[in-house]
Formats: sequence, C-alpha cells, structure tokens
Amino acid sequence: MRYFDVAGDLDIREDGSIGYVSGTDLSVQRLQTAFNSGLGTWRFDRRKGFPWREVFGAGSDDSLIEAIVTDWLLSFSFIVSVGSVEVSRLADREIRIIWFATTDDGVVRGDESI
Repeated sequence: MRYFDVAGDLDIREDGSIGYVSGTDLSVQRLQTAFNSGLGTWRFDRRKGFPWREVFGAGSDDSLIEAIVTDWLLSFSFIVSVGSVEVSRLADREIRIIWFATTDDGVVRGDESI
C-alpha cells in the first residue's frame, strides 16, 4: 500500500511524471486553500481560514482590508514578508485582492475575488 507524503499533494507534471507539490507551488496551494475557507468554518480547527467577515466589516476602507490581508499572510510561518496587497472594486459588492509575498522558497502571488 502506498501512503502519500504529508508535505503535499501529488502533481502531474508537463512531461507526464508524477511528484509531490513542493516549494512555492505548495505555498500557493496552502494559501489558496486557506483563502477559500472562511475563518472558523473548518470543523477540525476553527482557527484556520481567512477572516472574510473582517474584510466585509471593513466596508469601503481599502487600506484596512490591505492591513487585514497583510497580517493574515504574515501569520503563516513560511511567509517571510509581504511585498504588496492591492484591493480593487470589480462591481457592486465584489472586490479583488491581489497580493505578493516572499516565502522561504521564493516569491508567490495570489489573486482572490469575492
């Protein structure tokens, strides 16, 4: 029986080989999963997830939203620094958050809309 490595999911590469997700790809995957989970919604650990309620509570204060995202990103042990966080309004009641951060393995980028 084969057990999967806890470091990451399996990745099918362009050349057809199979390996584990690692490095910056793993960092992006972890952050993307957390962004897609609201804080307190995962029943196994209510401390995990992104604080979307705080973002919604910030209303139109983009600088507050940027601060919330920056603080949240820095709460991950593998994030060394946050390069930038940009908030833009796409439509009524929809925002887009683009961020860049440096991890132990390199620079990662996220693009979240809600």
